[in-house]
Order: sequence, then structure tokens, then C-alpha cells
Amino acid sequence: MNPSHRVKTEVKATLMLAGPMIVTSLIQVAHGLVDTIMLGHFDVQHLAAGALGASLWLLVMLTGLGLAMGLTPIIAQLKGAGQIDKIGEQFQQGVWFNLLLGLIAFLMLRNIGQVLNWIGTDASLIALTKRYLGVIALGVALMQLSLAGRFLSEGIEYAKPMMLIQMLLLPLNILGNYVFIFGHWGAPALGVYGAGISTLIGLTLGFVLMLLNVLFNPRYRRYALFKQFSGPKLASLKQISVIGVPVAIAMMLEQALFTSVTLLMGKLGAIPLAAHQVAINYAAMMFMVPVGLSLAATVRVGNAMGRKDFVSARRCGWVAVCLAMGFMGVSAIVLMLFNHFIASLYTNDVQVIEFASGLLILAAVFQVSDGLQVSTAGALRGMKDTKIPMLLNLLGYWVIGFPMAYILAFPLS
Repeated sequence: MNPSHRVKTEVKATLMLAGPMIVTSLIQVAHGLVDTIMLGHFDVQHLAAGALGASLWLLVMLTGLGLAMGLTPIIAQLKGAGQIDKIGEQFQQGVWFNLLLGLIAFLMLRNIGQVLNWIGTDASLIALTKRYLGVIALGVALMQLSLAGRFLSEGIEYAKPMMLIQMLLLPLNILGNYVFIFGHWGAPALGVYGAGISTLIGLTLGFVLMLLNVLFNPRYRRYALFKQFSGPKLASLKQISVIGVPVAIAMMLEQALFTSVTLLMGKLGAIPLAAHQVAINYAAMMFMVPVGLSLAATVRVGNAMGRKDFVSARRCGWVAVCLAMGFMGVSAIVLMLFNHFIASLYTNDVQVIEFASGLLILAAVFQVSDGLQVSTAGALRGMKDTKIPMLLNLLGYWVIGFPMAYILAFPLS
């Protein structure tokens, strides 16, 4: 097979695997998009409180997500090496690992709202935000536990279950928001608290559906997932955490930057904060395409590494990187041309639209580099190489990024 044909074959294989992962990632962010749009048409205060709450629970969720991602390359390399008999035990350890993380996430979300008092957030937003976080804490814990099933599925190149679950949950979230935010069908109009109730229902149902999928889907029978279910094993948990901790720290550093900026926006008032939420939500939607490609790169590279086919591993990685950069280049052009129209989709408030339009221009600038960093990190993750991306995130986001954000916004106005 000539080199160009190998590349075309890999492009097709990557897109086939990445497709469901991209759809899953897009729909997950679309939940936030739906909440933002519907809260934007309810009340600016509730939109701003939703922005604060979402930024805090996303920080907790993404940390847990990154830790759990250590399971994917382990499963992928076992499958590539033909060690099918070991996959079931690794899945079981993933269940224990995520059970612990879910408990930690629940406790954090029940208490993380205290940070709003510490940083001097607008007092009118604090009570709304704390109430929102309190109601979704259990849902986030259950979602964490479901990640064992998700990353098992993705590791064996079977990404459709999570996509189908998310495709079901999105319209239910829209319906839940319609009922609980605006107060229809006899329910009171609860605003941001209603968005939290809808989110809790969706996350709980997602956990139940993933559990049923793993228990009864014949696709998993060959892996004997629940045969001789074992207790937690320190060596296996350590293996997942050694890979996952740098991923989680890297994701946490990135999300913590955006969370911190969102919290600082709260000091500027509800209008700038709402505009920031519009811009960052749209940018996050576009970012989900290279995220899906990076997840596919982890699996494709991991399988090749399991076979000890290092030439294929390199090719798998670069194909995903080039696809991600190409998409984000197109996304940047769309943002430059249609920033005002995009902002107007989120809210009718003229001031928010004007603020958000300018922020979307800034978002366009970092589209390509964002696609590059996440896709290369995904390819490296397939090699169980996660430390260098973590260190680069520390440098970029916190040595350079946050100090500049603070200085430009406040001392230099």
C-alpha cells in the first residue's frame, strides 16, 4: 500500500471513529448552549448566575473527566495487543476509580460556591449561583461514574452508545428548561434553579442508560466485564491515575483560567459577564470538533502502540492534528464574518450583543492554536505521554495568560 493510500485510509478510519465522539462532545456543550440561550431570554441576572455556576461545575467535571481519561489508552493498547482477557478487569478498576471521583465531585459542588463570597462577586448573583450548584451536585457525581462505561466503549472503538444517549438527553433538556425555567405546565418559573433541575434529571438518566448499555449490550460480552468482579486494586488505580492526573491537571489549568476570568467578569457587572458567557459558549461549541478528533487520536494511536506499529502511530496522530487545524481555520473565518449575528442568537439584549460581538472576534484569533494543542495532546495520550502537555498548559495559561488578563482588565482598565 503506497503512502498516500495509507493516509487516505487513516483519514477515513479517524473520521469514522471521531464522528460519534464529535457529535457526543457537541451535544454535551449544546446543553450549556441551550441553558445560556433560554436563560438569556428569561433574565440577565439569571443568565449571569448560570454563567458563574456553569464555570464552577465545569471546572469540577473536567477535572474528573481528565482523570478518567487515563482508562482509554489502557483499554486501547490492550485491544491493539490482542489482550482481550484483561479488558474486563481494567473496566472494573475504572468503575472503582470513578466511584471515588464522583463522591469527591459531589462534596466539592456542595461547597464550592463559597468562593464567590471570597472574590467579592456581585451579591445579587451569589444566592442564585449557590442554589444552582447545589441541585446539580448529585447529577455530576453520577455522570462521573458513567465515564467508566464511556471510556471503555471508546477504547474498544465503539463510541456510538454515548452519542445515542446524548442525542436523547438534549431534547429532554430543552423540554425540562421550558418547564422549569419559564414555569409551564403548572410548574413555577424557577429561572437558573430550574435549569439546574433539568440538568440533574438529564445527568441521572444518562447514568442509568450507560449502565443498561454496559449490562445488556451484546457488544461487550466478549470482554466478560462483570465476571468475577474484583475489589479496587492499588496497582491498577495507580496506572489509571498516572496517565489521568497530568491530563486532569492540564484540563483543570485550562478551565481554571476561563473560570477565573468568568469570576473576574462578575466584578465588572452582569452585562459583561453575560457577554462573556455568550462568546465562550460559542467558542466551546467549535472546540468540541477537535476534542472529538483528539479522542479518536488517543484510540487510534493507542491501538497502533499496542501492536508496536510506531509508523502507524505517528501517521494516526498527524492525520488527527491536520483535520483539527483545518476545521478550526474555517471556524475562525466564520467568527470573523458573522460575529454580530452569532451573538444575536443568544439574547435580545442590545448591550450584551455589542459586548459579545467584540469578544467573538478575540475568540477567532485562538481557534487554530486551540485545535492544534488539543489534537496533539490526544495523540500523545494514546502513547500514555501526558506530562509535557500539562507543563505547557501551566506555562501558557498561568505564567502568561492569567496575569495578562488581570493586568489588562483592572490596573490598565
